[in-house]
Amino acid sequence: MPGVSCLKYGVGQRVPGLLIAVIAAVASSLAATNAKAEYQFCNKTSYVLMSAIGYQDRGRWISEGWWLLQPGRCETVIADALDKPTYYTFARSVAAHKGGIKYFAGNQRLCVQQDKFRLEGRDDCERRGAIERLFARIDVGNNDKWTTSFTETADFTLERARIAGVQRLLTDLGFRPGRIDGLMGRRTRNGIYKFKRDHGLKVNQELTVELYTSLLEEAGKIQDATGYNMCNETDFLVWAAIGRQVEDDLVSTGWFRLDPDTCTKAIKDKLVTNVFYTYAEAQGTGGKRIAWGGPHMLCTMDNRFTIVGRDDCEKRGFRKTGFERIDTGAESGWTQTFTLSEEPS
Repeated sequence: MPGVSCLKYGVGQRVPGLLIAVIAAVASSLAATNAKAEYQFCNKTSYVLMSAIGYQDRGRWISEGWWLLQPGRCETVIADALDKPTYYTFARSVAAHKGGIKYFAGNQRLCVQQDKFRLEGRDDCERRGAIERLFARIDVGNNDKWTTSFTETADFTLERARIAGVQRLLTDLGFRPGRIDGLMGRRTRNGIYKFKRDHGLKVNQELTVELYTSLLEEAGKIQDATGYNMCNETDFLVWAAIGRQVEDDLVSTGWFRLDPDTCTKAIKDKLVTNVFYTYAEAQGTGGKRIAWGGPHMLCTMDNRFTIVGRDDCEKRGFRKTGFERIDTGAESGWTQTFTLSEEPS
């Protein structure tokens, strides 16, 4: 029997570093007589998504990913008949899009990695070089075929999601295709024609995989060149935090995990202010603490956090931590490197 569930991102409970999505699940008992038994993810949003699945197998927790989901497309994540009553799913929008990351999540903690992965166990994610994420529970019952659709408020069909996805990527690239509504209007067609001409693609309004790949690549280049990047050039695991002015408040956010010789983007999109505050720390040889900071006191805590305001840290249950002030000038992008050639504070 086939089944269907829908996961929608939206306003939900705030936990450190993650927004829990509002979940709407619906099961269907309508049988497709010749349907192949499998588990599919379908993307009915205007965002390109990275998706993962989790389950228990003989008492062991397994998590696997990533599957790239283009808008309006479906991907098979399990190719065989389903033999478990419960699975867990997670998805997020890719960093190439402007604005914050959209999460499709729940409350089951499992481990993921940055690149393609298959992990056993859900404990000590960070110690094993992984990241903890919250997966949504999907009860499939006795169904041997299931489809989970990731949706947004507009509630697109697959066909309209395909168009809306192109509209969003064109918007990310500075084109003006009109509203992201999943309708192929004149401005959307003109944007597609211009992009295809500029990138040597056959000029028509077909929404091919090649078009999506090219749009995503160009949007990724823009994000790579903008925002606030933090890079670790030490041999140690570094945890970093950043503070910035948001309207009338100074907001501190952490922790960003920086493995040796890697970078992460602490702030996406073009920088709209020029003053930031940063702090980072690592455990060096022999357990010696290494810190990069300064005299500017902001609030932090042990777990992942976003804290509004820098006053009364301890009264509010936080720590006071000394951050360094960074002036990026008029740059739209900035990279800060943590290295032991600098004198740590």
